[in-house]
Amino acid sequence: MALETFARMRCRTQPDTWAMAAVLVACGQAVAREAGRSVHGEIHRREEAAKCPILANSLLDFYAKCGAMDCAQRVFDSIADWRDVVAWNCLIAGYGRLGDSGKATEAFGRMREEGVRPSAITFVSVLTMCSHCGLVEEGRKCLESMAPKFGVHPTVQHYTCMVDLLARADRVEDAVSTVDAMPCYPDEVTWTAVMGAKARV
Repeated sequence: MALETFARMRCRTQPDTWAMAAVLVACGQAVAREAGRSVHGEIHRREEAAKCPILANSLLDFYAKCGAMDCAQRVFDSIADWRDVVAWNCLIAGYGRLGDSGKATEAFGRMREEGVRPSAITFVSVLTMCSHCGLVEEGRKCLESMAPKFGVHPTVQHYTCMVDLLARADRVEDAVSTVDAMPCYPDEVTWTAVMGAKARV
């Protein structure tokens, strides 16, 4: 629907920043690569990405969700002067989805070196990457460092990522112990991860 609206809009007027950002979100969710690239072409023609964080981050998110990390990396490199935590989160999440723990971990390290403070979303991306790559100890260290080192208190979403990591590694008892020790109430996603692990035993 958003893509059709954008096409009609282009016939009548010049889409603004918010319209193009919204369409990129829709393209990322639908993995509509060609439509997203068409929007990128419009942005490039108007030289908007270099001066608009909203569009640059929307492009990053689009390419990352489509698994086109070469394109995402080029967009990321082009905004070196002002990339924010959202840009870093998109990059880390994108590499994490592809199971590229090396590049995701490198991006997380560079983010901190450049003085960008990780957010709660950053840690969800890192923990999800650890889960997909089977990095149990790295995930545990990440979770344990959140509050004391970065001042970000883990939520049920972070603990669920850790439970999922342990479950995928067939460490069912550790997964259950993590749920029991959680300072917040587990949700359906948490229990689904535990039950999935028990079903594999």
